Amino acid sequence: MARQVGLIKIEGTLGDLTFYTQEGEYFVKTKSSLTADQIANDPNFARTRENNREFAEAASLSKLIKQALSPNLIKDLYYFARLNAISYRSVRKDSVNGRGDRELQEGNEYDYYGFDFGGDVDVFQGSIDINYDRVSGNIVVSPAPFVPANEVISPPGATHFDFTFASGEIDTVNKVVVSKDSRSSNKFDVSSISSQFIFPMLLSVSMSSPHYVVACCTIRFWQLSNGTYYRLYSSDASALVLSSMFP
Repeated sequence: MARQVGLIKIEGTLGDLTFYTQEGEYFVKTKSSLTADQIANDPNFARTRENNREFAEAASLSKLIKQALSPNLIKDLYYFARLNAISYRSVRKDSVNGRGDRELQEGNEYDYYGFDFGGDVDVFQGSIDINYDRVSGNIVVSPAPFVPANEVISPPGATHFDFTFASGEIDTVNKVVVSKDSRSSNKFDVSSISSQFIFPMLLSVSMSSPHYVVACCTIRFWQLSNGTYYRLYSSDASALVLSSMFP
């Protein structure tokens, strides 16, 4: 693998060379002699086929989580790849099914806890309690009182922030999102030194759901100008954490 240099970058295959992009960079490599038929049927590639099926299973789990929590997700270039890595690790912990057929099992979902869709920016130092009652389908989100100036790391230009709390119910067998819900708080002044309180938020999914339920919280930053709030979208201007995943 080598990087492409020069002003003109290309993609595609030319002779024995394949030109491609990866994470915004341009590379070139020699064309592989393997065929799709070999990978699909050759006994020597049995392990490859097993790994591919489990990669696909992990990707489908990540996609379900993404769909269940949209449109509350932070637009981060690399979060889906990082989420896929967690999904793949959780799938491989399956001790029930054989290689190639492993899937997410109850008790292996803890790898998702605390996953930050916004990257490594820890913008909120307070605590948030999330309680889920499966029978009623109610999810109660209760942030502890906090002092914005001390417990919120705001980016340059931000004057206010708010929280969005979201939940989603995912059917990992049929690969569908069954339901989702979200609520937003009022906006707070980032410079306030007085203790602030958010009334407990109530989210809901199906009553007695047999599916996985995910819950998360996000903090969004805003700039108030001439009476209008403008959302900030820089890499350090938001963070969303998958706080819980209930089997």
